[in-house]
Amino acid sequence: MILTIDLGTTLVKFALFDREGRLVALHRAKLPTIRRQPGHREVSIEGLERLWADGIRQLGSMSGGLQTVEAVSFSTQANSFALFDKQSRALTPMILWNDERATGFGEEIGRSCHWPAHAAATGLSRLSLQCLPPKFLW
Repeated sequence: MILTIDLGTTLVKFALFDREGRLVALHRAKLPTIRRQPGHREVSIEGLERLWADGIRQLGSMSGGLQTVEAVSFSTQANSFALFDKQSRALTPMILWNDERATGFGEEIGRSCHWPAHAAATGLSRLSLQCLPPKFLW
């Protein structure tokens, strides 16, 4: 069995697939997004840990157990991130891709977009506030 977790913008999807790719169990849970200020969108690491533990337990209950899980796959939205220290302790919540806290970095963002091969290398014609580099500037 393959256990998959997909961190979506509004829902987290937990699924189990058999070796032939057939869906065995599916559980969806609302992403506990925190909006401390207008434009901020984040999730606490502790909230994610609880959500993942519950979602995986739900799959186990729905499928008769997780003893046959051979692989785990995880996906998230591009440009969502959290920072951790050397001991793997969270320094920040997970900042979601659609967070807008980097709004004040327009000039730096504009300069970042003008290197010649940017579009060819990334497929993006410009960096937006939702990309990771502006959030790092913040």
